[in-house]
Amino acid sequence: MTSWFRSSSKSLLIMPLLGFFAFLFCKDSEPDDLVIITNNNESLYTDVELGIKLSTTDGKSALLMFTTGEIPFTGTANWYRKTNHKLVRQHQFVDGLNTSSKFFDREGRDSIRFENGYSDGILDGYRVYNSSNILVRDWGTQKTDDGQLTIYKTWFSNGDLKFEMTLDKNDKYEGLMTLYDEQGDILEQELYKEGQLIEKIK
Repeated sequence: MTSWFRSSSKSLLIMPLLGFFAFLFCKDSEPDDLVIITNNNESLYTDVELGIKLSTTDGKSALLMFTTGEIPFTGTANWYRKTNHKLVRQHQFVDGLNTSSKFFDREGRDSIRFENGYSDGILDGYRVYNSSNILVRDWGTQKTDDGQLTIYKTWFSNGDLKFEMTLDKNDKYEGLMTLYDEQGDILEQELYKEGQLIEKIK
């Protein structure tokens, strides 16, 4: 388990976020620059004219969606495929922050949903649901006396827990990292302290 999880587990935390935001940008931008994203994709079009800003506060960055009049957007933005006009993405925003997103297959059927959580305007967690509305991925934070823990879990499509791990405030592995089979039995398990492997339990 060690080699695969050490190389891949942290990237799993950010891959969904990168995939969600990648389609928004049509050029490099600086903080507080409004980048118009309407119809910036050759294969997609949207029903709402919007712009996006990268806002930085106290060293933390957040992406905010605005109307072209630079008012933080609250509402729904739909993206369609130009070839068949089927719905591809549907994003909900509150005061410029993306609170939920749905992604659809080529026939316009609901395939995956993201629910995002924020703290002081900064993304601090998300949940991913499959087309059967079963939770399959959860990333969240937990305040502690020493700072903040990041807790990451994934589930099988039937809803049974598949994998769980924790990162400390410095994004180092902390505590148990566990992989389960579909029957709920532990396949592999390791114990970490401040990023160091303490014990390979199984």
